[in-house]
Amino acid sequence: MKYSIQQYTTALYETIAECKPDQHDKVIQNFIDILKKNDDLHYYEKIVEAYEKYDKEQKGEKDVTITTATETKVDKELITALNQIAGHKANIIQQTNPDIVGGMVIRVEDTLIDASAKTQLDQLNKQMKSEEGKK
Repeated sequence: MKYSIQQYTTALYETIAECKPDQHDKVIQNFIDILKKNDDLHYYEKIVEAYEKYDKEQKGEKDVTITTATETKVDKELITALNQIAGHKANIIQQTNPDIVGGMVIRVEDTLIDASAKTQLDQLNKQMKSEEGKK
């Protein structure tokens, strides 16, 4: 690999930022040609993934995944709170998982907020078992 994925990502980002939108296709084609020339075309998908992440960072956005047991509409108060927690603009990704029974699980990068009914029931179960063992 002639350049690292991060070097390719940064160069592509800066080049696209410096040119007009109608020139973006040409820049991307030139970028692909450079990848071919450097025998690095097989890294294209990883570079695109890194580019998207870098672009979000530059815009001050963070992905926030909200998992609920059923499809639920996220209210404005929660979005405002998530923007404050994230310290950036929250890009809300909603998903469902019936295993959590109720409540929600929120993930902001490496931070996990588990307010699911399943976790609360599991904690109560463990607490009751530990109290039972003390008698």
